[in-house]
Amino acid sequence: MENAKPRDGSKLGAAQEPGSNHHFEYVAIHDQRIALIRSYTVWYFIGLPTSIAVFSFFIYFGLTIGNIQLIALGGIISSLISWVTYSISLSVDKEVVGLYPRIIFLEILLGYDFYREYLRRSPRGDSERSFVEKCENASAETADDLWREVRNNFNLKDFPSQRRMTKHYKRIAIGSVAAYWVTIALIFPLFFGG
Repeated sequence: MENAKPRDGSKLGAAQEPGSNHHFEYVAIHDQRIALIRSYTVWYFIGLPTSIAVFSFFIYFGLTIGNIQLIALGGIISSLISWVTYSISLSVDKEVVGLYPRIIFLEILLGYDFYREYLRRSPRGDSERSFVEKCENASAETADDLWREVRNNFNLKDFPSQRRMTKHYKRIAIGSVAAYWVTIALIFPLFFGG
């Protein structure tokens, strides 16, 4: 397979012909990507209800004993839980994006087009499409050269989180924190005869 050409037209020499190890790495890296996505989703399924439960607990006991400071403390703790949950989800999302270079490298090497097509069709920006096109047009003779070029083309800032699921998580975090403090503001006049 001298000068074998994957679908995108880049050339790789016969010495670097992709073997089954690359395929197994590709499968493993997608399993890792899915596990990370599940991880930040689980953070939300646990973190948000915990935040709501903590706030409800503090509201109930604050109203029962007539202590506005306890209710405010509940708002602070619940807000922190919501924000920490979002921050962890955002951090895990960056780990997912960190897998993109290796996924794209392996797809070009193996001639696959699953994730490259997904990134090309990204409706919210051109940086994903541009990254894929630069990688596909890399003039690499060996797999090592291709990997070097893919890594050089990758910039985490080209993949902002608001283009993925975490944008919804941010809205939920901000919405829950706002709901806590609006609730506290509505309860506040009960204690001061407003």
